[in-house]
Amino acid sequence: MSGILVIAPYDGLASLAQEVCRELGEDAEICIARMEKGVELAKKAAKNGYLVIVSRGVTSWLIQRAGVSLPVVDVPIWGEDLLRAYYQAKQFGDRVGIVDIPEVIRVARSLEANLGENFIKYTLDEQGHNIGQGIMALKSAGAGVVIGKIAMTQEAQNLGMNGVIITSGKEAVVQAIREAKSVLTTRLPAKRPVYSVPVPVAGRVMAGKGHIAKYTFDDILGEDPRLVEVLYQAREYATVNSTVLISGETGTGKEMFAHAIHLAGARKAGPFVAVNCAALPENLLESELFGYVEGAFTGARKSGKPGLFELANQGTIFLDEIGEMSSRLQARVLRVLEEGEILRLGDERVIRIDVRVIAATNRDLVLMVQDVAFRKDLYYRINVLPLEIPPLRERGGDAVFLAEYFLSILCKQLGKEPPRLSPEAQRAISSHPWPGNIRELRNVAERLALRCQGPEVSGAELVRIAGLAALNGPALKPDGRLFDTMERLEREVILEAVAETNGNRSEAARRLGISRTTLWRRLN
Repeated sequence: MSGILVIAPYDGLASLAQEVCRELGEDAEICIARMEKGVELAKKAAKNGYLVIVSRGVTSWLIQRAGVSLPVVDVPIWGEDLLRAYYQAKQFGDRVGIVDIPEVIRVARSLEANLGENFIKYTLDEQGHNIGQGIMALKSAGAGVVIGKIAMTQEAQNLGMNGVIITSGKEAVVQAIREAKSVLTTRLPAKRPVYSVPVPVAGRVMAGKGHIAKYTFDDILGEDPRLVEVLYQAREYATVNSTVLISGETGTGKEMFAHAIHLAGARKAGPFVAVNCAALPENLLESELFGYVEGAFTGARKSGKPGLFELANQGTIFLDEIGEMSSRLQARVLRVLEEGEILRLGDERVIRIDVRVIAATNRDLVLMVQDVAFRKDLYYRINVLPLEIPPLRERGGDAVFLAEYFLSILCKQLGKEPPRLSPEAQRAISSHPWPGNIRELRNVAERLALRCQGPEVSGAELVRIAGLAALNGPALKPDGRLFDTMERLEREVILEAVAETNGNRSEAARRLGISRTTLWRRLN
């Protein structure tokens, strides 16, 4: 039986999870349940032999706050998911409201400046039970359409409002399944209590329990001067053993840089242990990081278990999303950095370790320190060698360069000749803000590789197949103004649909997935 249980709040996510698991060769159990029913399933999961749970949205949020003993990996909701729902909602022509958990509301706030419009927002309480109250508040504030999960949109429709569901893209599900697999690997019983000796093979390192680095600096592609400068800086950091803090938006490649720094340094023959600090509840993260002895807590293994810091001895530990770590665990990590020693849970024996720490975050730790959400002493201890990865939208022509690279690789895997990118398609790719960064770009390239049939990708095909305008909405400049390129592409697609239907605007609107009124307005 698989150790991964996917609790999908809606059918579409379950189908997408099945597709992703099939493509990745992962054996996960997938069921459909949301909110309280999802929590009930999660509470039974450990007894049924599961080791990690994957879920999404309010359901995931409620599971994490229900005291479930298993780690919960959340299918992320990215800015592109909100943008997609926002542009669908704007077809109704009303003020857009959103009721959701704090994390999603933060994403909505980050988009408002680019959209040039503020959402009418309502943040759910810790129990997530005030959805109805939130929808009423949005209606009273003048919202005519609500974007959110199934529960929010249904409640909005019950009150006579329009509702648009925020759905997750394939890349978000891929990330969650891979993360769950990583968590599962750390939780599987070890054959021996200490780390086995790593063996160099053909320039790469093979080590016990799969704790190996996979990427070198040669795997990080791009020609923009900002990226070149960061690569140069990272190569310098690889020559020393000081702690590195990598910051950057989701999807910029922070983990790849961590792998590359390890493999370019003196510790390359040692283990590389990666852990996502946001994927585990506090008590489980503590036992995974520091290990435990027999009898440390109910259910503890008789032989005890070494922690990830021990497994990383003589190598590197990568603490991803360190900004999500609790203050209590931050204090324990600080002691490791300052003293070079750990104490297993339930033990009195101090264990000396020699570990290099690379941390990463997509949050503003300086602001968190000011808000007393992150320890000041730990921040200064991990920010010895700062490395900021630029977002794709600030990397000049790298978006087109990477799109052509991904198209070439993916088409060869499919046994197809990779198509060229037309000048208009190249301009559209360069203009798009790429809120999901390289992950989003690769997702677009995969859709093009699968569906593009001709020798060249035109601007219209980029919109119709990849969905940069149709799904994510027109690309935006930092000041919120629409790009003329995307407006022209959208106009071209609409005129093409009208021509293909011999002027039948109702049929054209159906093919485009918009209302006849919206089509009429855009034609005018």
